Amino acid sequence: PVIFTYFLTEEDALDNSNSIPSVYIMNNNNTTSVTIWVRIMGLTLPCSRVESFTIGFKSCSIELQNLDDMSICLGVQQNSFNFIPYRDVVYYGTIGYTVTFHNSEVDATTGDAPINENLLSNYEATNGEIIWVRVVSDENSDVFGIESFKLFLNELPVVNTPQVLFGCEIQGTSLADFDLSLNQLQIVDNQTGLALE
Repeated sequence: PVIFTYFLTEEDALDNSNSIPSVYIMNNNNTTSVTIWVRIMGLTLPCSRVESFTIGFKSCSIELQNLDDMSICLGVQQNSFNFIPYRDVVYYGTIGYTVTFHNSEVDATTGDAPINENLLSNYEATNGEIIWVRVVSDENSDVFGIESFKLFLNELPVVNTPQVLFGCEIQGTSLADFDLSLNQLQIVDNQTGLALE
């Protein structure tokens, strides 16, 4: 385990003095980037290292991350979806913004009728349903963005028990070669749209 402590100067980081909070508020009038120094110290060993990175203010409209569609296999997984992980993904976990989920683009645009918080980790869907995500600034409700993703409920393929594969011993070696792919068509009974691996 390690401890991360942040500083505005390399000297402070080396001296371990004048640390700043891990949530740094940068003024939007600041047109230059800021170098942040981080001191990384082991909990069990008295060793530390100092590194730096740069942050910069970008005044921009909300550009949301494209969200992958979600799918579950019926009969194997619980028949519900968990949207909670998308909260941090859609706008990179940016502090000061609220993320809500909606059943229509109109509701996402207006901010109306968000999906109940209690359903976000256990949402029962219909196949092909579209979920809309709204990210809005906590300071200004006119600053928002929307994104969508689809939900798919996949049926498990029907499988048959194939006939037994037999193989002959290879010339006294006590070994036999089996081509397991010979049973694939019997197992899926010529169903289409399946990937056999």
